[in-house]
Amino acid sequence: MSFRSWLRDALDVYVQWNWSWTFDAALRYGVVSEQLGRLASVGVWRICDVGCGARGGLVNYFQSPIVGVDLNFEPRIVRRFPLCRPVRGSALALPVGDETFDVVVCLDVLEHVAAGERTLVVDELFRVVRRSGWVFVGAPCGLEARQAEEEANALFRRRAGRDHPWLIEHLRNEPLSCEEMGSWISRAAARRMGEFELRAFPNTSLALWRRLHRLMWSVPQSIQFQRLLFQPWFAWLKRQAGPPWYRQVWSARSSGWGA
Repeated sequence: MSFRSWLRDALDVYVQWNWSWTFDAALRYGVVSEQLGRLASVGVWRICDVGCGARGGLVNYFQSPIVGVDLNFEPRIVRRFPLCRPVRGSALALPVGDETFDVVVCLDVLEHVAAGERTLVVDELFRVVRRSGWVFVGAPCGLEARQAEEEANALFRRRAGRDHPWLIEHLRNEPLSCEEMGSWISRAAARRMGEFELRAFPNTSLALWRRLHRLMWSVPQSIQFQRLLFQPWFAWLKRQAGPPWYRQVWSARSSGWGA
């Protein structure tokens, strides 16, 4: 192998390692991994991460075999993330049967979906989970979160000369509210599970989210060193979080969970 080929392969490994852990995703998936980790003695679960993204999603923060559903995947995801089995499909019509999974996770997907289709996504999540299962749903909520996204996109546009590829999808859709999301999840959980426990987890300080994206998009080089820069300080930075919040995560767990 030539030095150039070796260097290219080494850089590829580093980039994949760097982007398999990101600060915002670690905060986002932290709620799920902490809750599942506390009940690891329940047994082996069938887990689905809807909208896991091109780099494995939950599997990077909770070491368990997971089925990841998304519209597209990087060609190397199977090799880089062997615990994630990628399935191409839409959250509006998940390509799996009813009651296939014990745990279904869907984080930061609804804001990419048109307002009239969001309840369809929530219904799909509860269709594919067992009646004695567990569902996690989360998304940016409220007008303050939307304002922060508009500011972040404007900063990115000034730096890059174009809109940010995923923030602009948020901005093209109506902002979500905590009240409507809680209502959708409660109705779907009642239909699927009967009796259930609903919990809400405010997630990611809005001030911290603003500072993080301002740093990354003002100094683009920091993106290539995100894991090196932020992972060692993650626990401390997480403790600095406080309201107002950028994201809200709901957990709907059947009263018969684990049965």
